[in-house]
Formats: sequence, C-alpha cells, structure tokens
Amino acid sequence: MKTKIRPYLTWTLAISAALLFDDVSYGLNASIFSSLSVLALLFLYSEIPLKRKALALLPHLCIALYLSLYPQALSVFFWYLSYLLMWSMAAVSNSSLLLPFQGLASMLGSPFKHWAPKPSPPQSETLQEQEAKRVQNTNRWAAILLVSIIAVTFAFLYALSNPIFSNILEDIQWPEIEADLVWSSMGIYLLLYGLLRFYKVSVFERLNELPNSLASADYSKENPEFPIAKWSLLIVSGMLLIMNLTDLVVIFSGKLPSGMSYSEYVHQGFYSLIFSMAFALGLMVIFFRGALNFHDHIHRIRQIARFWIIQNLALALITAYKNMLYVEVYGLTYKRIGVFACLLAVSLGLALMIRKINHARSNWYFFNRLSVLGYALIMIYALIPYDLWISRYNLRYAQAKDLYYIQNLAHPDLVELEAYMQKMPEGPEEYRYTREFLNRRKESIEYKAAIQSWREWNWYFNYIKSLNI
Repeated sequence: MKTKIRPYLTWTLAISAALLFDDVSYGLNASIFSSLSVLALLFLYSEIPLKRKALALLPHLCIALYLSLYPQALSVFFWYLSYLLMWSMAAVSNSSLLLPFQGLASMLGSPFKHWAPKPSPPQSETLQEQEAKRVQNTNRWAAILLVSIIAVTFAFLYALSNPIFSNILEDIQWPEIEADLVWSSMGIYLLLYGLLRFYKVSVFERLNELPNSLASADYSKENPEFPIAKWSLLIVSGMLLIMNLTDLVVIFSGKLPSGMSYSEYVHQGFYSLIFSMAFALGLMVIFFRGALNFHDHIHRIRQIARFWIIQNLALALITAYKNMLYVEVYGLTYKRIGVFACLLAVSLGLALMIRKINHARSNWYFFNRLSVLGYALIMIYALIPYDLWISRYNLRYAQAKDLYYIQNLAHPDLVELEAYMQKMPEGPEEYRYTREFLNRRKESIEYKAAIQSWREWNWYFNYIKSLNI
C-alpha cells in the first residue's frame, strides 16, 4: 500500500511547495512544508527505530521553525541540507559521510529510473483481474476529482452566505494558478520523487562496509615510514612551539612587530593557523592510515603526534584571543565571526584525530565522525542571528562604531540603531547618512507590510514593523 501511495504523497508535497513558495521569501511557509514532509515520512517509514527518526527529523524541524523567526542565507542552506539528510537517514542506514551523496544520487537519478523501460512481469493475473484494477484506478482518480469539486463548490457557497468566512478567504493571499506554477510543481515532483521513492546505489552500500578499526593482522610491524613520521612531527612541533611562544610574548608585552598593524597581525596568525591545521590533519591521515599504528615503538610517535596536536590547539586559542581583542575595539563582522567558527571546527577535528590515533581507528572512521561534527556545527551556525548579534554588539560595546557596516547588513536590529541615533548629535555627516538610511528602510518596511503574504511571515519583520521605527 505504501508503494502505491508514494506518487500521491509526492504530488501533494510538490503542489504544496509550489503554492507555498511562489514569488515569496522564506518564513512560515518553510515550517508548513516541513511539517507536511515530516508527516509523509512518518507514514512511509513507521518501522524505523525512534532514535533514528529523532536524529532525522529534529534538525530539520528546528531549522524550519527558525526560518519562521529569522530567515537568513545560511539557515536556508541548512534547511535544504537537513531536508535531504532527513529522507536519506529514513531510507538507508549508510554511514554519515555517504548520506548526502546517496540522497543526491537518488534525487537526481529518479526521473530516469522512473521512466526507464522495465521488463514485463509474467502475466499471472487474469484479464478479469486486470480489468478490475483498471476500473479501481479510474474510480480512485474520479473520487479525488469529485471531492475537490465538492470542496471548492461549498467553499464558494459558504463565502456567499457568510461575510466573515468570505473575508477570511479574501484575506488569504492565494497564489494565482498560472503556467509557471504548474511547471514548478512538475519540477519539484521530479526532485521529490527520488526522496520518497528512494533508490539505493550499490557503490555506496559497498563503501558502507569499510571497517572503522584497523587490525594488526593486516599489517607488518616493520614500517619504513616510522622514522619519516617521527622526525617530521618532531621538527614541525618544535617550530610551532617557537611560534606559539613568540605570540604569547607579543600578547603579554602588548608590542606588535615593527611595521605591522594589529589587523595584519591577527589575519596573518589566522592564515598560518588554517594552513597548520590542514597540514596537521593531512599528515595524521597519511601517517596513521595503517601499518604505523602497530609499530613496536608506536607509543613514541603517538606522544609526538599528541604534542603537535596540542600545539595546534594552543595556536587556535591564541588566535581566538587575538581576534577577541580586535573585536572589542572594532566590533563584530562576518569575517571575525568566521574566524571563531573556523577555529572551533578545526579544533574539534584535531580533538577527533587524537581519538583516532589513540585507538587505531581507520581513516573511514575519522571522516565519518568528522562529517557528523561538521553537520552539527553547520546546524549551530545556522541558528545564530548574525546581523542582530553584529548590530547589537557593535552599537553597545564596540569602541569604534562603524554605522556604515551595520547599514549594509541584510537584517540588522533597526530598533537598536534608532535608539543609538537618539543619542548622537545631529551635525556630523555620519548622522545624516544614517538618518536617511533609516527613513528609506522605514518606507521599505511599510511598503512590504502592505503586500506581505502570510506565507512569508517571520518574527524579525514583525518585530521591526510593530515597533514603528
């Protein structure tokens, strides 16, 4: 029964998506569509364990709710990603690293597999049974059409007989049924069909069988890479230790190198950190991919590797501290927030590498766990209202307030900016420029409020609209 109903569910979701997102931005429509999709998934995959359902559904529902509060680009991206992973996790038990690729392969390949010629099954049914099935399908479509006609007819009659009900229907801004809407419904149907009628890829199933742990029986204890790994890690650990010590001297002394600004000093440390982190993880993946884990003196190289990783983590903390000092003076920006986000990501990757080398885990294990950490971090980053944070922090705490940067943000706290303007003298050019910006934004808000559809409702817009800046 579930197999037969999949096309109907797919059409329902496709038409709903076309109606909900036609010529409007993201908001309440994301929560409605996600709720419908979750109901469809729970119906189709009622047999999967509760824990797996929760891991599949909760991230997507959280980000869908967030889009109804504060829509932004990163949140929209994660909404799409979590939707893909939600169906993939329900359909297959692949490793986390393979789930997005399996979902994309199923989604993109489903139209070709759906209409590909299929071998004719043996005729085990009589002509009477085939005719009965044909009549049953015809009756089903006739019933759907009849129910739709009845619902539309009575809605029209109720609207004529009840002015309140008529006003409710008129206030709902229904999208116009045009050719573009029909074509978009068909396109969405083709994309969704591969998620609801999931096609498993044999290549991914074979990759899913790769081991997570290494076995000593598969490798020789004599490894020519041992001296290379030992001396390489010793040399780079020593260099990184010297660099960290010089950074600490500069921080505690408060004196920058000659001819270098504080901005250049922070950014140079960040770029060296990224290169060092990538180099460290790459070397660890190569050196600890197999036989080196079972060398007679593996404990020595593990100690050296852990020391180098700790040095990288120390470099991350030093760079975060330098970036924080810079933020205190000049305020938050996307690049400075990106520094903190990147530091957290690479630090977690290095911490995971310590676990890998301590327990002789395979690279397959490492990249799978790394993908889980990456997914969790993207979710956390997607739930942060960056423009609100930046505008509020800079106006309240930053020593140098860059009003021009705040005005270029997509969703700043305009109420906070208006409150700050009340305290500014009216003479400077910065004041006049900011006042003109607020007046233009107020006109834009009033215009959008007059045409806004209920489908794109979100908390942020109503927050700045209700306070009437």
